[in-house]
Amino acid sequence: MTEKLPNPSDLSALPAYLQTALCKIGLEALDMGFASLVACGREWAERGRRGEKQRAFAYDPSLLRIGPAHHSKKSRVIVIDVGGTHTKAALADLDTDGSRKWQMLFDQNTPTLDRPELKLLPIERFATVLAEKTASALDAVDTVDGIGFVWSNILFSQRLNTEDSGGVVGVTGVASGIESGKFYRKGEFFAEGLQDGVDIGAIFLSAMRNQGLKPRAFIMGNDTIFTLKATPGADGGMVASTGANATAVDSQGWIYNTEMGGLFPIPDNLLCMGERILLEDRGSQGSIKLEDLIAGRWLPRVFEGYIVALWRAGIESLNPLAHHLLEHSCAESPFFTGKDLGVLLEEGRLQCSKVNDPKFNDLAPLLKQIAQIVAARAGKLAGLMGYLCLLQPLARKEQVLLSLDSTQARYLPGYFEAMQASLNELAGGAKRAQISLRQPKGAIAVPMEGLAIALGDELQ
Repeated sequence: MTEKLPNPSDLSALPAYLQTALCKIGLEALDMGFASLVACGREWAERGRRGEKQRAFAYDPSLLRIGPAHHSKKSRVIVIDVGGTHTKAALADLDTDGSRKWQMLFDQNTPTLDRPELKLLPIERFATVLAEKTASALDAVDTVDGIGFVWSNILFSQRLNTEDSGGVVGVTGVASGIESGKFYRKGEFFAEGLQDGVDIGAIFLSAMRNQGLKPRAFIMGNDTIFTLKATPGADGGMVASTGANATAVDSQGWIYNTEMGGLFPIPDNLLCMGERILLEDRGSQGSIKLEDLIAGRWLPRVFEGYIVALWRAGIESLNPLAHHLLEHSCAESPFFTGKDLGVLLEEGRLQCSKVNDPKFNDLAPLLKQIAQIVAARAGKLAGLMGYLCLLQPLARKEQVLLSLDSTQARYLPGYFEAMQASLNELAGGAKRAQISLRQPKGAIAVPMEGLAIALGDELQ
């Protein structure tokens, strides 16, 4: 049975020496300022809804709506999930009873889907190679009704112009946010030289058509949009895995991408000394954003920050490990991984390959307690993101449902419980806001399911 994490506001069950050290590093600052953080988040959400650009969430229309997952017509669609490290494609046969029969086409390291010898822009090379690989994996290219792309960077959505698309209907995605310096910073080869205003969807659709694929519908959109679509009846969609983001839904059921995780800053005075390691890593380059404290890309580094901070606060047993981290670990390559935190929380043992000295093994019980604090605070802030995602539905409905795709919620014991508890408190009752934690179906990621449903909607 999974052990529940402690309430991040209640340290009474911890040893007295650890309680003292946690107080010294300022752990209570977040709890003391949480109400003001919630109020600030509500203001950012409202400004975004009004179309303001300063101190506001994005409110980028996906041009897709929440709706039923069952369709009156059968269809066959290809869904492609483009990631910085992996790109995967699958074929889905959609039946009228809502069932989907899946066939994986390929799952490949994204950097290998490039041919630099092609005299094209990187995004065009990627589209060309991807289209060739997709077509070669099919028995017959002329049986495909729709093609869709899950895109993990920000896009400006536009309805396809059927005159330009050869009669194909649906939604394309235009690159956005590059000039601001806030997005497209993950280092993918295909983003090199990409500029705001480039119609990425049109490039991919053209490449697919050049390989003989003649879809009637095409959709490109953000993973949070399709996470919402993956859960029938959901009022919001949220992703908290490598990064974190969430949707907004208006009174007519239209879905918007907020880029909440990467835009909403956490004031420095609410950070404890353990979390300030991220500020030290970044120097003068930026503040801490909401996703930094809830997403898998940064949580291991935050955990290391707690170890160092608690040693400085007087826990001498952490001295050897803290010095080891200070001398050898860094932001680009932290010693601990998300899997290491999961094993520590689940099994209470230290498995980090970069900290394999037997002298550190005796620290496992203490490190587990530290990991519990980190995960509990992450869950509390994830609950805040879920609440801000559901603000508009909560104003209209007594009960709402959040569709969640999160590796942290699946693999860090107790994270999900802390998130649900935080969301319950903010929503005003345990039954008002529920979370559907989606599970991938083998290699079929959650957003891929939602994209297949969206394509089915478009084909009706």
